[in-house]
Amino acid sequence: MWLPKPLYEALPAIYVVVGVLFLCGAAYLSFVHEAAAAYAGIGTVCILGGLLVRRLRMQPRDKPSSKPLADEVPDR
Repeated sequence: MWLPKPLYEALPAIYVVVGVLFLCGAAYLSFVHEAAAAYAGIGTVCILGGLLVRRLRMQPRDKPSSKPLADEVPDR
């Protein structure tokens, strides 16, 4: 499935926002309602998933390439 680049780049933030909204929904239900635990669980999973996706996307950008460039390869 292809997504436009702005939407693809914003997905981790969207996951976190949806997770916060689910946690707010659980608090609104006052944690006594039977669905509040499900809301809190879904919210936690969304937040952790968004943070994990963000971390995994940023990881390759932080590390310099270990492959030698064509200019750095010694002539034999």
